[in-house]
Amino acid sequence: MEITAAEFATAALEAGLEITAGSSSSWWDWTAAYYGADDAIELRMTLFEVEPAPLWGGCELTGTTSPADLLALWHSLSRHLPGVYAHDDGSTMYTMDGFRSQFGIML
Repeated sequence: MEITAAEFATAALEAGLEITAGSSSSWWDWTAAYYGADDAIELRMTLFEVEPAPLWGGCELTGTTSPADLLALWHSLSRHLPGVYAHDDGSTMYTMDGFRSQFGIML
């Protein structure tokens, strides 16, 4: 699945994220954030530099949140971007069901 940087930015807005740095100079500078009562997650876009437009390569997430709130954000993004997965620093890949099972999140 190929998703342009602009398509990801639109999906992030539709999922309720706040754009905290725009793409005026480069998509590499783009960031978005989710702020909850006790949570803050920042997403920094990575890219594949191809023509005619850069493709979204994923996001680095930083911040403090519960696994359940991270899953809720992921679920919201996946409504606009089906097939999005997560991985940790050790490159363990997670589907939503695998993440839910790993961290004991009940529906």
